[in-house]
Amino acid sequence: MRSRTTVLCVLASGLLESCNCGGTFVTGGVTPEDSATECADGTDDDQDGLVDCDDPDCAVFGCGSDGGWVDGGPRADAGTAADSGASGEGRPCQAGETQKCYSGPSTQAGVGACAFGTRECLAVTELGGTWGPCVGAGQPSVEFCDGFDNDCNGVVDDGFVQTTCGVGACQRTIDVCASGSLQACVPGQPVSEVCNGLDDDCDGVVDQGFGEIGCGTGECARAVPACQNGAPQACTPGAPGVETCDGKDNDCDGQVDEDIPDITCGQGLCLRTVSGCANGVPGVCVPGTPQLEICDGLDNDCDGQVDEGLNGCSVVSSSLNINGDCVTANCPAAHPFPVGCNITMQGGDPRGCIANSAASSTVYFQEGDKCGVGRVTGTLSCATLPGVGLNATNCHINKATPLYPSSASGCPVVQ
Repeated sequence: MRSRTTVLCVLASGLLESCNCGGTFVTGGVTPEDSATECADGTDDDQDGLVDCDDPDCAVFGCGSDGGWVDGGPRADAGTAADSGASGEGRPCQAGETQKCYSGPSTQAGVGACAFGTRECLAVTELGGTWGPCVGAGQPSVEFCDGFDNDCNGVVDDGFVQTTCGVGACQRTIDVCASGSLQACVPGQPVSEVCNGLDDDCDGVVDQGFGEIGCGTGECARAVPACQNGAPQACTPGAPGVETCDGKDNDCDGQVDEDIPDITCGQGLCLRTVSGCANGVPGVCVPGTPQLEICDGLDNDCDGQVDEGLNGCSVVSSSLNINGDCVTANCPAAHPFPVGCNITMQGGDPRGCIANSAASSTVYFQEGDKCGVGRVTGTLSCATLPGVGLNATNCHINKATPLYPSSASGCPVVQ
């Protein structure tokens, strides 16, 4: 502990040119330890017996409580000890003197909420006064969003992150704290979906609801997504092909299996004609079965010859134009046997009946089940030799339901 004489000598040294203080000669012009430079020069500048960081006056410039430098060196920007709040415990003070002060870490002094406090000179004696406690200094706290540096680290409202809300085109990202106030995240407003690669209606799905667009017909028909990869699509029909029998519209004209010709095979009475295409399946033509050649003016055995090998065979054809219904016609005496016909009945009934036996020269014609008004036209073929009688093969009737009984009693009962 310093003696009273030493303290008085130190005080006097600031006023006198020199002073002999009990063997210690102190020269005038004492320099206070009130800057980073003074607190790092290895000299007891204020001659209070304490050098640099051992002197409490240097605490504000980065000296720690253990006498070493905090953060590796003095804080050159700290100002003077009096202005920055040095403890000043090593320097007596004068009555009424006040001084800025800060009792926390020097790095926080005067930063943000950590404002300097004030201390007064107390208990003044002949040796000088002592500094009272530091009053009114700010203290660090948890950082709040209020536009202040609450934790005294030199940054205002730090540590607050961003937040995101909404989806798609409605998504927004904001700073949680801005301009000293907590911010609410408000999503954007959805709009009608547009084909642009974005979720315009903000439902979490991009470019939905556009479906497909189609073009072309038949095998040329095509369908593509109306919107793909954020761009509207164009539909291009396929190229037409040659129509084939496959149940498809190959030439893309809106018709299926059209213009495919019928198929014909065989000859004589074996001649057959079938559709070239039915229900998408190509037709197959099968000739009829050859029969025994008879005298009827037809190629019964399907060899390309008519009535060959039949001695005395002759066939004539007569025109018919008979007014009425339920009527008859006769072959001439020289050709007494009916062997063929092609008949048109002009009434509206779908039934047509032609009755004849192979040995009779008389042919009976009846339309439906009513006699009276009607007309029978066409041809009747008669031969010199008997045939097999009139039937569906050798006698055509223009009716959906043709009948060929051997006598008139086999026709529909007349009403």
